[in-house]
Amino acid sequence: PTPEEIAAMRATLLSNRAQAHLALGNDRRALADALSATKIDPQMTKAFFRAARAALRLGEWRACEDAIARGEVSAVVDANNEDATKGVLADFEALSLSLSKAEAAAVAAEKEKAEALALARAPSLALARKILEPPRRWRVGYPQLSVGSDRNKPWEEAEGVIHWPLVFVYPQSGATDAVEVASELDPLSVHLDAMFGSIGDSDSSSSIPPLPWDEEGAYRSRKDIELYYLSHATEPLPDLDSLADVLHRGWPEGLKASPPQRHGPKAAKAIEVDERWTLGEVLSREDFVVPGIPAFFVLSKSKRGKRAAEVRRRFLEENG
Repeated sequence: PTPEEIAAMRATLLSNRAQAHLALGNDRRALADALSATKIDPQMTKAFFRAARAALRLGEWRACEDAIARGEVSAVVDANNEDATKGVLADFEALSLSLSKAEAAAVAAEKEKAEALALARAPSLALARKILEPPRRWRVGYPQLSVGSDRNKPWEEAEGVIHWPLVFVYPQSGATDAVEVASELDPLSVHLDAMFGSIGDSDSSSSIPPLPWDEEGAYRSRKDIELYYLSHATEPLPDLDSLADVLHRGWPEGLKASPPQRHGPKAAKAIEVDERWTLGEVLSREDFVVPGIPAFFVLSKSKRGKRAAEVRRRFLEENG
């Protein structure tokens, strides 16, 4: 056989294999074989038809449209008789109608999906707006800590008050205490009182159990407790939509926050918290970026324990 005959045979085999793939539901392979056949023989009408069918099934509208247009041209050029040409063109016309219907249905489905998503996302968008815009102007960044529950994000309750989970970190041991429900109106002292007893309690009368790792007893006296946050603890989310997505879907799996900067204008520093401040007041500070959920560091200025004093000195020195 001549090279031309070999090429024609190969084009026919590819076109026939495309038809077999269509019958088996292998639409991607059918499209590839049919298009390969048309590259060898640009007048192979059957191959264009099979390519159009495969592209239609795959939802690749432009590829389907192109195959139909080229196939119609091929049918006219390569017609053996007028009746055959009319029949082939009718087949392409029916396929074109199916394309229009399928594309319209896909557009309608996509619109319906977008409307449903917007409706489901609306509460998260409204909450994100209340968090980021005046009067709060809170900034939320990538997560570094969690409280070990499903509610690792803010939510709004009656009368527009926003609640958060909180985490308290003890640099001395690496242990944490979690508060699952904290109102933005709560003074931080309320949570310290729950963990250590109120300022007025004496060490002997306090009903709060000692911390299991605090062998020196440095954290037994409420008046010795200090609270800090880390300024610029993480990179804030860039815009309203980003926070709305996080509130709606949660943080992406496997997300890793970049470590705090140690130098420059946004270097992370330990900022002492006046426990009379409300949670909302702390979150509104310009240098506070919520690291997923608000996080605070608990230290002791007690003179009882050398270990506690050394941890405090090093923590403030490293984050000063």
